[in-house]
Amino acid sequence: MTVVEKILIIDDDPVLSETTGDALEMNGYQVLRAFNGEAGLALAEKERPDLILLDVTMPDLDGFQVCGLIRINPDIMKTPIIMITGRDTGPDVETAMERKANWYITKPYDMNYLLKQIKKFLPSAQ
Repeated sequence: MTVVEKILIIDDDPVLSETTGDALEMNGYQVLRAFNGEAGLALAEKERPDLILLDVTMPDLDGFQVCGLIRINPDIMKTPIIMITGRDTGPDVETAMERKANWYITKPYDMNYLLKQIKKFLPSAQ
């Protein structure tokens, strides 16, 4: 039996979430979506995804805050996190790494590149 890996997209941009989610589903992943930090954190705790794609700039909790909260939650702290954002300054990348994100990709991104990075961090690659 094949296990379908679950990816949670936390991004307040519904178009990006939809297009990325559709591409992931076409590549055999189960996709969950949340459109703000609080909802994303709650969904991560409930569903325990195999990987999280996390935007930085969102209402309520930003991606850095969400990443930090995930990393202190013993139930989901080891979940790989790829930050996906339009913010590409050195301090933003440093903040993501300080919060223990696994990778940082800037928008717009190439879908093939994103898929390669996702595969590196999923349990099936270990």
